[in-house]
Amino acid sequence: MSLTRDEFLSLPNNKVAQVPLLENCVIYVREMSGLDRERFELACYKCSESNELYSGRALLTIFCACDESGNLLFAEDDLDVISRKPAALLDAIYRAAIELNALGQDRVLAFAKNSETATDGDSPTD
Repeated sequence: MSLTRDEFLSLPNNKVAQVPLLENCVIYVREMSGLDRERFELACYKCSESNELYSGRALLTIFCACDESGNLLFAEDDLDVISRKPAALLDAIYRAAIELNALGQDRVLAFAKNSETATDGDSPTD
């Protein structure tokens, strides 16, 4: 069955999923919109181009961590402080976000690697 324009536009936006973090503590992650996904990929590219170490897990947290209603909790300016949070917490958010956003295993971390190989002259098939 083919969707009409109106049917497509009436599809739900930004699914939200609950992620258990610590005992009795949860955080929510949301599905990125098309524009959010483009902004996320651009941010990954910019971080990798800067030649500074950054956390792909923290970056995905910024673009997906939200409240129960789907409102984002963080901004790109929070990257440094979020990068310093425990790896186990970031990994829990990362795993939920890649599943919800159909990013595929380790796709986020691959953005940086692909950008590095494009800038240093190595073959992307190494």
